[in-house]
Amino acid sequence: MRHIHLLALASSMMTLTVFASSEVCIDHAKNEIQINAHYIFYGSEARTETARPCIDEINRMVNIGAQIQLNKKGLWRTLVAKVTHSILPESDVAGFALSNTNPKYNIVRLDNPTDKSRVDVSEHSLNGNSGYFIVANKLGASTTCTHEFGHGLGLNHPVPCDFRGKGVPPVMANRGCYVDQQFQYDTTVRAGLKGGTINPNSRKLHYKEIQALNFGDLDFKWVSQDKECALQGHAQNRIYHRDGTSYTRSQLKSMESWSEQGLRFLKTHLNK
Repeated sequence: MRHIHLLALASSMMTLTVFASSEVCIDHAKNEIQINAHYIFYGSEARTETARPCIDEINRMVNIGAQIQLNKKGLWRTLVAKVTHSILPESDVAGFALSNTNPKYNIVRLDNPTDKSRVDVSEHSLNGNSGYFIVANKLGASTTCTHEFGHGLGLNHPVPCDFRGKGVPPVMANRGCYVDQQFQYDTTVRAGLKGGTINPNSRKLHYKEIQALNFGDLDFKWVSQDKECALQGHAQNRIYHRDGTSYTRSQLKSMESWSEQGLRFLKTHLNK
């Protein structure tokens, strides 16, 4: 079990602000740093058999027993992800998006886009609570869900995107990165040729990525005798049409000023 400091940023790997789509808690009784997040899935592919493997993957990949400190003089604590999900009928998404103010609740479309869709690969807003996960990306079996969860926590793609000679690529490495041959789609070709880029299945959560979360900057408040918590991020509440068209909560408010007419408009639009 390796010890790491959250204060040391991995400057060569990613860009970070302190916001993210979760609630982070210090559980003093259990000696844990807990990342609490709830995914609300909607869309034509939002079913238990597509949603559950995605959430299970996130919890499995993050819960590796990493020991972290909030500051250099703080106690070592175990990092624990507690990610859950529910499925919301598409007709109810607009109403929830207009009313939610808590970034812990991530509103994500589960779907396979149309040929003319703006979205052609899974995405999650950086430091936000919204996304579009493409089922054809083999959710739950390709590290895609954990990669997108990382974006929600504020982690960007690493630069440069070349991990040859560096072993197992990090989970935030994006598709198209160069890696050692054993981590490519085609393990027999040179980097850059067809099949000569990263196979997302090969990615793992690196300690440097956990370092970059920098939870020590959060404003923790006591919520019980043994627990302090801090909300991270922005409840943008962006909702997506299947073709990739999307609206943030603030845009939805300005459209119809929270009116019933606005809710009806959005429900109609989402159901097209």
